[in-house]
Amino acid sequence: MTILSIEHLNKAFGGLQATNDVSLSLEQGELSAIIGPNGAGKSTLFNLITGYHRPDSGRVIFNGRDLIGLPPHEIVRLGIGRSFQRSNIFPRLTVFENVQTAVLSHYQQSGHLWRGTSRFGKLNEQVERILHSIGLWDKRARLGGKLALGDQKRLEMGLALALEPKLLLLDEPTAGMSSEETASTVALVKQISDEFKVTLLFTEHDMAVVFGIAQTIHVLYYGGIVASGKPQEIADNPEVQKIYLGEKDAKSRFRG
Repeated sequence: MTILSIEHLNKAFGGLQATNDVSLSLEQGELSAIIGPNGAGKSTLFNLITGYHRPDSGRVIFNGRDLIGLPPHEIVRLGIGRSFQRSNIFPRLTVFENVQTAVLSHYQQSGHLWRGTSRFGKLNEQVERILHSIGLWDKRARLGGKLALGDQKRLEMGLALALEPKLLLLDEPTAGMSSEETASTVALVKQISDEFKVTLLFTEHDMAVVFGIAQTIHVLYYGGIVASGKPQEIADNPEVQKIYLGEKDAKSRFRG
């Protein structure tokens, strides 16, 4: 079943064509990646999907509904979550309070109205489950802003999961991480895909990460899709090797 269909999407900023006739689709439960050089249009595409930008033309269909013209908060309520290149958390709240705030927001409830009630207890159980899933339960009392970068990224994924998304967009989930943090984040992405049964679409520069977990890969170049396929198909694609990496050993780099 197709959960997301992007059809002939175009967006220009002045004389810059940020997305150029982009079309792609995601099947429910799929774990897919979008790769491309800096400035290829990856973040712009995410902004178009989530309503932060409005395209000049084209359609974004999510679960049969056209998202064009809807504000970001309405798109979130329909079931699309997102993380950003720079962590988007509440730095002065504890880890627990960060996720608790997101859960309460999802149910459109004010914390003080439900505090001490059985309903509030059940919501906190959901917070606990998410924190265990993302590996931050032991750090639940720490301030979000005091966490290491890798843990801040984990927390941001927890905030997204609190909204119970059907589709989760991850923008450069391992950017700036050490090799250990990267390996841990890759394992977390796989776990989220399996445990929460959420469709995942992520952008990434680390080819070892991409080819280690993506089931399908879409390659953006100057705002347009130049190739889509299974990892092996992308690794063997001469055009991708030339325009994405421009190196003789591109194939080995793609394979990590």
